[in-house]
Amino acid sequence: MITRHHLSLTLLCMLILCCAFFQGNLIWLGFVIIGAEMGAILPDIQMKKPSRFRSLTFAYYITRLTTRLYVPVMIAVYGSLEEKSFDPKDKRLTHSLPGITFIFLGFTAILTIPDILSGSTAIDLLIEIFLAGLALGLLLHLVLDLCTRKGISPFFPFSTYHIRGSIRPCDDGDRRILYFHFTCILVLAGMIALVIHEPASSDLIRPVGLLGSVLCTGTMILFSRRDGPGDARYTRRGMEEGAGPLTPPFP
Repeated sequence: MITRHHLSLTLLCMLILCCAFFQGNLIWLGFVIIGAEMGAILPDIQMKKPSRFRSLTFAYYITRLTTRLYVPVMIAVYGSLEEKSFDPKDKRLTHSLPGITFIFLGFTAILTIPDILSGSTAIDLLIEIFLAGLALGLLLHLVLDLCTRKGISPFFPFSTYHIRGSIRPCDDGDRRILYFHFTCILVLAGMIALVIHEPASSDLIRPVGLLGSVLCTGTMILFSRRDGPGDARYTRRGMEEGAGPLTPPFP
Protein backbone atom coordinates (compact mmCIF):
# COMPACT_ATOMS: atom_id res chain seq x y z
CA MET A 1 0.00 0.00 0.00
CA ILE A 2 1.09 3.57 -0.49
CA THR A 3 1.39 5.98 2.41
CA ARG A 4 -2.03 7.59 2.17
CA HIS A 5 -3.71 4.17 2.12
CA HIS A 6 -1.79 3.07 5.22
CA LEU A 7 -2.76 6.24 7.07
CA SER A 8 -6.44 6.30 6.10
CA LEU A 9 -7.21 2.60 6.57
CA THR A 10 -5.30 2.47 9.87
CA LEU A 11 -7.20 5.54 11.08
CA LEU A 12 -10.56 3.98 10.24
CA CYS A 13 -9.70 0.65 11.88
CA MET A 14 -8.45 2.40 15.00
CA LEU A 15 -11.55 4.59 15.25
CA ILE A 16 -13.65 1.43 15.27
CA LEU A 17 -11.61 0.11 18.21
CA CYS A 18 -11.62 3.48 19.94
CA CYS A 19 -15.42 3.54 19.84
CA ALA A 20 -15.32 0.28 21.76
CA PHE A 21 -12.55 0.99 24.26
CA PHE A 22 -11.94 4.76 24.56
CA GLN A 23 -15.36 6.33 24.20
CA GLY A 24 -15.63 9.56 26.11
CA ASN A 25 -11.87 9.95 26.70
CA LEU A 26 -10.50 12.14 23.93
CA ILE A 27 -6.98 12.26 25.38
CA TRP A 28 -6.61 8.48 25.36
CA LEU A 29 -8.18 8.35 21.91
CA GLY A 30 -5.70 10.93 20.64
CA PHE A 31 -2.65 9.10 22.00
CA VAL A 32 -3.67 5.69 20.66
CA ILE A 33 -4.40 7.11 17.20
CA ILE A 34 -1.10 9.04 17.09
CA GLY A 35 0.70 5.83 18.00
CA ALA A 36 -1.19 3.82 15.37
CA GLU A 37 -0.58 6.39 12.63
CA MET A 38 3.13 6.42 13.40
CA GLY A 39 3.18 2.63 13.38
CA ALA A 40 1.40 2.67 10.03
CA ILE A 41 4.32 4.43 8.31
CA LEU A 42 7.45 3.62 10.35
CA PRO A 43 8.27 0.43 8.36
CA ASP A 44 8.39 2.31 5.04
CA ILE A 45 12.14 2.95 4.94
CA GLN A 46 11.98 3.02 1.14
CA MET A 47 9.75 6.12 1.14
CA LYS A 48 11.13 8.98 -0.97
CA LYS A 49 11.13 12.57 0.21
CA PRO A 50 8.33 14.58 -1.47
CA SER A 51 9.60 17.08 -4.03
CA ARG A 52 7.78 19.90 -2.28
CA PHE A 53 6.63 20.43 1.28
CA ARG A 54 3.23 18.91 2.00
CA SER A 55 1.53 16.74 4.59
CA LEU A 56 3.39 13.59 3.47
CA THR A 57 6.68 15.33 4.23
CA PHE A 58 5.96 14.74 7.92
CA ALA A 59 5.44 11.04 7.16
CA TYR A 60 8.79 10.95 5.38
CA TYR A 61 10.64 12.33 8.40
CA ILE A 62 8.90 9.83 10.69
CA THR A 63 10.21 6.98 8.52
CA ARG A 64 13.73 8.42 8.95
CA LEU A 65 13.50 7.46 12.62
CA THR A 66 13.47 3.83 11.55
CA THR A 67 16.24 4.36 9.00
CA ARG A 68 18.57 6.17 11.40
CA LEU A 69 17.82 4.49 14.72
CA TYR A 70 16.52 0.97 14.24
CA VAL A 71 17.78 -0.36 10.91
CA PRO A 72 21.49 -0.13 11.96
CA VAL A 73 20.66 -2.11 15.12
CA MET A 74 18.75 -4.71 13.08
CA ILE A 75 21.65 -5.12 10.67
CA ALA A 76 24.15 -5.51 13.52
CA VAL A 77 22.03 -8.12 15.32
CA TYR A 78 21.07 -10.02 12.17
CA GLY A 79 24.67 -9.93 10.95
CA SER A 80 25.91 -11.52 14.16
CA LEU A 81 23.20 -14.20 14.02
CA GLU A 82 23.26 -15.00 10.31
CA GLU A 83 26.95 -14.18 9.65
CA LYS A 84 26.21 -12.23 6.50
CA SER A 85 25.69 -8.60 5.49
CA PHE A 86 22.35 -6.93 4.87
CA ASP A 87 21.39 -4.02 2.65
CA PRO A 88 20.07 -1.16 4.86
CA LYS A 89 17.66 -0.23 2.04
CA ASP A 90 16.11 -3.70 1.91
CA LYS A 91 12.48 -3.13 2.91
CA ARG A 92 12.18 -6.74 4.05
CA LEU A 93 14.10 -5.68 7.17
CA THR A 94 11.13 -3.70 8.42
CA HIS A 95 8.31 -5.49 6.61
CA SER A 96 8.50 -8.57 8.81
CA LEU A 97 7.48 -9.63 12.29
CA PRO A 98 11.06 -9.45 13.63
CA GLY A 99 11.42 -6.02 12.01
CA ILE A 100 8.35 -4.44 13.58
CA THR A 101 9.30 -6.05 16.90
CA PHE A 102 12.63 -4.20 16.74
CA ILE A 103 10.83 -0.93 16.03
CA PHE A 104 8.36 -1.45 18.86
CA LEU A 105 11.03 -2.39 21.40
CA GLY A 106 13.11 0.59 20.29
CA PHE A 107 10.27 3.01 20.99
CA THR A 108 9.51 1.26 24.27
CA ALA A 109 13.13 1.73 25.39
CA ILE A 110 13.14 5.42 24.41
CA LEU A 111 9.82 6.17 26.11
CA THR A 112 10.96 4.43 29.28
CA ILE A 113 13.23 7.43 29.97
CA PRO A 114 10.50 10.10 30.39
CA ASP A 115 8.39 7.52 32.22
CA ILE A 116 11.13 6.97 34.82
CA LEU A 117 11.99 10.67 35.11
CA SER A 118 8.41 11.80 35.61
CA GLY A 119 7.32 9.11 38.05
CA SER A 120 3.76 10.01 37.14
CA THR A 121 1.08 7.34 36.88
CA ALA A 122 -0.83 9.47 34.35
CA ILE A 123 2.19 9.77 32.03
CA ASP A 124 2.89 6.06 32.44
CA LEU A 125 -0.67 5.30 31.32
CA LEU A 126 -0.46 7.62 28.31
CA ILE A 127 2.81 6.00 27.21
CA GLU A 128 1.23 2.56 27.47
CA ILE A 129 -1.74 3.71 25.39
CA PHE A 130 0.58 5.23 22.78
CA LEU A 131 2.61 2.01 22.59
CA ALA A 132 -0.57 -0.05 22.23
CA GLY A 133 -1.55 2.11 19.26
CA LEU A 134 1.98 1.84 17.85
CA ALA A 135 1.88 -1.97 18.01
CA LEU A 136 -1.50 -2.11 16.28
CA GLY A 137 -0.33 0.32 13.59
CA LEU A 138 2.78 -1.77 12.89
CA LEU A 139 0.71 -4.96 12.62
CA LEU A 140 -1.83 -3.28 10.34
CA HIS A 141 1.03 -2.13 8.12
CA LEU A 142 2.04 -5.75 7.52
CA VAL A 143 -1.56 -6.84 6.99
CA LEU A 144 -2.14 -4.15 4.37
CA ASP A 145 1.12 -4.83 2.56
CA LEU A 146 0.59 -8.59 2.38
CA CYS A 147 -2.54 -7.79 0.35
CA THR A 148 -0.47 -6.20 -2.43
CA ARG A 149 1.42 -7.79 -5.29
CA LYS A 150 4.77 -6.95 -3.70
CA GLY A 151 3.74 -8.63 -0.46
CA ILE A 152 5.93 -9.22 2.58
CA SER A 153 8.46 -11.73 3.92
CA PRO A 154 6.98 -12.11 7.42
CA PHE A 155 9.90 -14.02 8.96
CA PHE A 156 12.84 -12.29 7.25
CA PRO A 157 15.82 -12.71 7.72
CA PHE A 158 15.27 -16.14 9.28
CA SER A 159 13.14 -17.29 6.36
CA THR A 160 12.64 -16.00 2.81
CA TYR A 161 9.05 -17.28 2.75
CA HIS A 162 7.05 -14.65 0.89
CA ILE A 163 3.32 -14.04 0.84
CA ARG A 164 1.39 -11.59 -1.28
CA GLY A 165 -2.02 -10.77 -2.65
CA SER A 166 -3.04 -9.30 -5.96
CA ILE A 167 -3.83 -5.65 -5.21
CA ARG A 168 -2.10 -2.91 -7.20
CA PRO A 169 -2.23 0.23 -5.00
CA CYS A 170 -1.42 2.54 -7.91
CA ASP A 171 -3.82 0.89 -10.39
CA ASP A 172 -6.89 3.14 -10.73
CA GLY A 173 -8.79 0.24 -12.26
CA ASP A 174 -8.50 -1.86 -9.13
CA ARG A 175 -11.30 -0.58 -6.90
CA ARG A 176 -10.75 -2.90 -3.97
CA ILE A 177 -8.90 -0.35 -1.83
CA LEU A 178 -11.84 2.02 -2.27
CA TYR A 179 -14.21 -0.78 -1.25
CA PHE A 180 -12.07 -1.44 1.84
CA HIS A 181 -12.51 2.19 2.84
CA PHE A 182 -16.28 1.94 2.36
CA THR A 183 -16.38 -1.23 4.47
CA CYS A 184 -14.49 0.44 7.32
CA ILE A 185 -16.68 3.54 7.13
CA LEU A 186 -19.86 1.44 7.30
CA VAL A 187 -18.56 -0.54 10.28
CA LEU A 188 -17.47 2.69 12.00
CA ALA A 189 -20.93 4.21 11.42
CA GLY A 190 -22.48 1.12 12.94
CA MET A 191 -20.19 1.37 15.97
CA ILE A 192 -21.05 5.04 16.48
CA ALA A 193 -24.76 4.21 16.31
CA LEU A 194 -24.26 1.38 18.84
CA VAL A 195 -22.33 3.64 21.23
CA ILE A 196 -25.08 6.27 21.02
CA HIS A 197 -27.85 3.71 21.55
CA GLU A 198 -26.25 1.53 24.22
CA PRO A 199 -25.16 2.71 27.70
CA ALA A 200 -21.41 3.04 28.26
CA SER A 201 -21.47 0.06 30.62
CA SER A 202 -22.99 -2.24 27.99
CA ASP A 203 -21.25 -5.61 27.56
CA LEU A 204 -22.08 -5.50 23.85
CA ILE A 205 -19.87 -2.61 22.73
CA ARG A 206 -16.39 -4.10 23.11
CA PRO A 207 -17.08 -7.48 21.48
CA VAL A 208 -18.81 -5.77 18.56
CA GLY A 209 -15.88 -3.36 18.17
CA LEU A 210 -13.39 -6.22 18.08
CA LEU A 211 -15.59 -8.13 15.63
CA GLY A 212 -15.86 -5.04 13.42
CA SER A 213 -12.10 -4.53 13.27
CA VAL A 214 -11.58 -8.23 12.46
CA LEU A 215 -14.24 -7.97 9.76
CA CYS A 216 -12.46 -5.03 8.12
CA THR A 217 -9.00 -6.60 8.11
CA GLY A 218 -10.38 -10.01 7.14
CA THR A 219 -12.22 -8.47 4.19
CA MET A 220 -9.01 -6.88 2.95
CA ILE A 221 -7.10 -10.18 3.10
CA LEU A 222 -9.93 -12.22 1.59
CA PHE A 223 -10.48 -9.99 -1.44
CA SER A 224 -6.77 -9.50 -2.04
CA ARG A 225 -6.56 -13.18 -2.93
CA ARG A 226 -8.35 -12.63 -6.26
CA ASP A 227 -5.96 -12.83 -9.20
CA GLY A 228 -5.96 -10.19 -11.92
CA PRO A 229 -7.17 -12.13 -15.00
CA GLY A 230 -10.93 -12.00 -15.33
CA ASP A 231 -11.33 -9.36 -12.64
CA ALA A 232 -13.31 -6.52 -14.21
CA ARG A 233 -12.00 -4.09 -11.62
CA TYR A 234 -8.57 -4.19 -13.21
CA THR A 235 -7.41 -2.04 -16.08
CA ARG A 236 -6.66 -3.66 -19.42
CA ARG A 237 -2.94 -3.72 -18.62
CA GLY A 238 -3.56 -5.20 -15.20
CA MET A 239 -5.78 -7.90 -16.65
CA GLU A 240 -3.16 -8.81 -19.24
CA GLU A 241 -0.32 -9.02 -16.71
CA GLY A 242 -2.28 -10.88 -14.07
CA ALA A 243 -1.48 -11.11 -10.39
CA GLY A 244 0.59 -14.28 -10.39
CA PRO A 245 0.70 -16.90 -7.64
CA LEU A 246 0.01 -15.93 -4.04
CA THR A 247 3.24 -17.13 -2.50
CA PRO A 248 6.01 -17.00 -5.11
CA PRO A 249 9.68 -17.06 -4.09
CA PHE A 250 11.08 -13.62 -3.41
CA PRO A 251 13.23 -12.53 -6.38
